[in-house]
Amino acid sequence: MTLCCPHCQFENLPQARFCAQCGAQLPAPCRQCGTEIVPGGRFCVRCGTEVPEQDGEIKQVTVLSCDPGFEDPGALDPETLHFLVSRFLQLARVEVDRYGGALTQALPHGVVALFGAPVGHEDHPQRGALAAIGLLERLRESAPEIQAEHGLAWRARIGLDSGPVVLGIGATAVGAAAEAARRLMELAEPGTILASDRIAGLVGSRLELEPRELPAGTGAPSRPREWRVIGVASPPVWTPVVPDRDLSPFVGRAREMAVLEELGLAVRAGQGQVVGIAGEAGAGKSRLLLEFSRTLRGQAVTCLRGHCLSYASGIPCFPFVDMIRKA
Repeated sequence: MTLCCPHCQFENLPQARFCAQCGAQLPAPCRQCGTEIVPGGRFCVRCGTEVPEQDGEIKQVTVLSCDPGFEDPGALDPETLHFLVSRFLQLARVEVDRYGGALTQALPHGVVALFGAPVGHEDHPQRGALAAIGLLERLRESAPEIQAEHGLAWRARIGLDSGPVVLGIGATAVGAAAEAARRLMELAEPGTILASDRIAGLVGSRLELEPRELPAGTGAPSRPREWRVIGVASPPVWTPVVPDRDLSPFVGRAREMAVLEELGLAVRAGQGQVVGIAGEAGAGKSRLLLEFSRTLRGQAVTCLRGHCLSYASGIPCFPFVDMIRKA
């Protein structure tokens, strides 16, 4: 006996609680006969045993709600509609999986994805925003194919919000954040992403945002409630974690600085070098590199910075790829 995931149809082991393919929570089998419970069902279809109510689990998540924007699904023939829905779900699943999210609803009129549950991530707002940006980009890339074969165009709209929700069977989310993401999706213009003020406050410095224009006559609040996500912001090279005025005096590390300066001279002489700096958290590795980069100002040296990101663990040499992209 296996447990079939209601979202991706993957066959899981009988003892599984979450899908091994998409991460969604699996429905619990009947406690009397072990038959799979129909999602939303109150009784077992085999033995008639009543399904006990399950207490939901509260999770802090980011909710992504996306409508592919089919102009009139009812006017499409079944084969065309099936192709478009399958293609859209395929593109959505690639981006959601890339950033560690889970598709919780896959419907002809759109998808809902969670970031931060069932697998927790402390940076779930950033993951959700990047997945939204990536999904729109993939839809734009596939637009010529859809236009050539079916004479149609994607008119996708995406809403993003973050907050506490209650997770039910199948990792369905109930809460204000889920409703807000759906509302933002409905307010968004075709081909755009609309994020809540909470998303802007959490990851606004890492995204390029612009406030949503309110209809005439509605009045302008002191702070915008919705933000249009334009793309990923490009941070300046070697930006300190805190402003210079808040940095404590740099003392010690004379030997380490001398080694770096000596290797820097070798690099300027055409001899490539690789340096590894290891130490416990808070030992001053980033501060050492910051101070060394300051000694290179005004010289014919290019300084690039790459990051190790939690959602890029599957990309080989990602910090170096990140540096090349910023070059």
